Amino acid sequence: MTRVDEREFRRALAALKSEAGDHRGGLWLGIAICAALCGLMLLITAPWNPIEPARGVVIALGFGETDDGSRPYANVSVDGGIAKVRLPMGSLCQTGDHIQLERHKAPLGYRYSSALAGCTRP
Repeated sequence: MTRVDEREFRRALAALKSEAGDHRGGLWLGIAICAALCGLMLLITAPWNPIEPARGVVIALGFGETDDGSRPYANVSVDGGIAKVRLPMGSLCQTGDHIQLERHKAPLGYRYSSALAGCTRP
């Protein structure tokens, strides 16, 4: 490499470093915004209190598609509203059955999941 080539290389390298330095603040701002959004999502969806027992009535049954395949779901009338609850595979629930649920308090209301006891006939 000649002296002229070396000078041009160093000049190009210095320009590249200064250009990258100008955008470093934006990179940190982007990282901070992503971290804040992830924290907000965790805050909204995370359960807050211990699990409480609840009881509901199955009003409809169906299947939902996941990455693992089809999973049984039940629409359950509980606490004056309707919740979609994932059922264990092989569940023998029928429309009109009573179902034991677990209620999880979350910032935007309650989330429900099926308890191990499952469904019982009225």
